Amino acid sequence: MALDPGDAGGWNNSGGILISRGEPEAAAPMYEKACEHNPAYNMAYSNRLMCEQYLPGVSEERLLELSSIWQARYAPAGKAAFHASRKPPDDGRLRLGFVSRDLKRAPVGYFLVGLFEALRGEAVSVVVYSDAEGPDDLTERMRQAASHWRETRPLSDEQLLSVVRDDAIDVLFDLAGHTKANRLPVFARRAAPIQVTWAGYVGTTGLDAMDFVLADRFQVPVASERFYRERVLRMPHGYVCYEPPFYAPEVATLPALREGRITFGAFHNVAKIGAPSIAAWARVMARVPESRIVLRYTNLDEPGAKQRMLRSFASAGIAEERIMVEGTSSHVDMLSRYNDIDIALDSMPYSGGLTTCEALWMGVPVVTLPGGTFAGRHSLSHLSNAGYPEWVATDLEDYVRIVANLARDFDGLATLRADLRRQMAASPLCDASRFAKDFLQLLRATAR
Repeated sequence: MALDPGDAGGWNNSGGILISRGEPEAAAPMYEKACEHNPAYNMAYSNRLMCEQYLPGVSEERLLELSSIWQARYAPAGKAAFHASRKPPDDGRLRLGFVSRDLKRAPVGYFLVGLFEALRGEAVSVVVYSDAEGPDDLTERMRQAASHWRETRPLSDEQLLSVVRDDAIDVLFDLAGHTKANRLPVFARRAAPIQVTWAGYVGTTGLDAMDFVLADRFQVPVASERFYRERVLRMPHGYVCYEPPFYAPEVATLPALREGRITFGAFHNVAKIGAPSIAAWARVMARVPESRIVLRYTNLDEPGAKQRMLRSFASAGIAEERIMVEGTSSHVDMLSRYNDIDIALDSMPYSGGLTTCEALWMGVPVVTLPGGTFAGRHSLSHLSNAGYPEWVATDLEDYVRIVANLARDFDGLATLRADLRRQMAASPLCDASRFAKDFLQLLRATAR
């Protein structure tokens, strides 16, 4: 940036570094500078939109405003129309297309693999357009379940558009939104007659050509519909279905019984651990004497990020010896660490999605305070569908109260821990068969 202040890539990458250090407020102007120096840099603008999701005070109004700017700047002029490359096959099967770079052991992968496998034997064709790098065993499971699998990472947006149209897809799913390496320009050109954004992003894309957003009543309440360019399709239970990893360790006995004190856990993306989260967690720790908290995420072993966490807790009156900051580890080691956690604390304003599912699977209750955006309501949806709405707070004082009540009852926590995985496995949150039936019923009614 010093050598070439006008280089948009430098400003964009600076924003990425700041996000990875947990500083979204500082990252936002970096992305704005990138767009200023290169107005055609649509990915930098998508990064700016994603950054906004982490900021204190984020609102649905502001997200719609920023998303609409993407539409105005980067979508093709005029209303996108569908142009078929070939006649659809005459077999009566609904052809579903899925575009993603995350069909592997990543949040989107964990939320789709069960659906793909449950759709086998149904009167549908599943066509996958995979931009994934580093495929793994979950990728292979999805590949085996799909009717057709296209490796599309080498393709330009224009080439992918042609491939999708030639496949005569009925309903095309965007599984990235404004996240890294997205394919929104393909959707903006109208690759399929019906286009749906789902699972990979956290709100409206801002695209006129995106017909629907797939959600549930928790993620997008009726009052929020006006903040979406897309029409809202609501699943009857949760908007995703969780597939636990086969290598998840067995749930251990309650740590508090051996430690004699409560250990909280917050295994969130560093960008979610901003001022609102730390202020709430500090209040919880002040209410629960001698408690400790484990913060764990990949980038937390970066010295700058770790020191920011410790300083923020110290400013809120929580001594450093009560804070354990841990970084990079394997997935199985991270899941094992939950065997040292009594209660998980959700983040705000951006709530835990996969993080909440993993904590619950490891027998750890999660307490959440839902926010005012799609990103702020993940845990509300997951907890409600898992059967634990009592862990959903109405305000910050209620959040602290719920945690404190759980923390003072070691026996109750131990009983809960022993049964939580079984309860979750039997709930709609993990029922892929039920999810697939609801999913198809909703799509058939929409595509009719």
